Amino acid sequence: MWWLIGCLVLFGVAVVAALLIRHSLVRGPGVRAEPLGDPFELAYLAGGPGRAVQAAVAGLRARKLLGAAGNGGMVVRGKLRRASAALGPLENAVHRAVSDGARYVGPLVADSGVKPEIAAIRRSLVSSGLLVTDLGRNWYRATALLLMPVFVVGLLGWSADGGWLPWVVLELAVIALMVWFFARSAPVRTKAGSALLREAVSRNEHLDPRLEPAWSAYGASGASLGLALFGAAAFYAADPSFAAAAKVGEVPAGVPRGSEWSDMRADGGPSHSCSSCGGGHGCGGGCGGL
Repeated sequence: MWWLIGCLVLFGVAVVAALLIRHSLVRGPGVRAEPLGDPFELAYLAGGPGRAVQAAVAGLRARKLLGAAGNGGMVVRGKLRRASAALGPLENAVHRAVSDGARYVGPLVADSGVKPEIAAIRRSLVSSGLLVTDLGRNWYRATALLLMPVFVVGLLGWSADGGWLPWVVLELAVIALMVWFFARSAPVRTKAGSALLREAVSRNEHLDPRLEPAWSAYGASGASLGLALFGAAAFYAADPSFAAAAKVGEVPAGVPRGSEWSDMRADGGPSHSCSSCGGGHGCGGGCGGL
């Protein structure tokens, strides 16, 4: 039974080592991160590239620089040169893309002029220790390999005992489950990033669409911030006709979803989703327009 004792010892060591490594990879900076003042960085932190583009569209719409086209989609309104100084790089890039013919929010994420601005936001968040690097996420999943020596010891024990004994099957099944659990996904945000996001939600609860905020009172920055923290539901609550025309709620293929960009409910804050809003119901009401 030497191999069984060896398996138990190796299993314990491997699991502890994997958990320590995973914690170090997603811990983030040791010092408390400063609150983010840029709504587009908050949007990326909360929901990735798609959320950042949605927030930029919300800001442009609140400035009346975008409107709904009669046959669906969105079009440019007003004169950008009078407002360009007040726009951020991502908003300017989105406005140019719509001027060049982009009609819906989803394809904007892949637009050649928008992608560099999204990449710049990501670099800023990574350098601040709020997002896990791609290499860090790969190492996070790779900690599953630390359990492989336990497999070897288990197989040696099976060979020595000459058969698939019940405890051998049980041991390998447990190890296989742990390998799957460790390798299945990796967080996008660091713990510091998740903590900062929770604080931002707490500070801006007045923008929660379920509370029916008066969107016009918060201006373009409030519109972008509301969408950044509370998702497309905030846009549908404030401006349902435009949101539906521009397909604001659609996230393009290739943008991480699910466990990788975990919804904000998992982080202790609200998470909303909706496809329509009307009559003060469904999306938190307050559908009076941005």
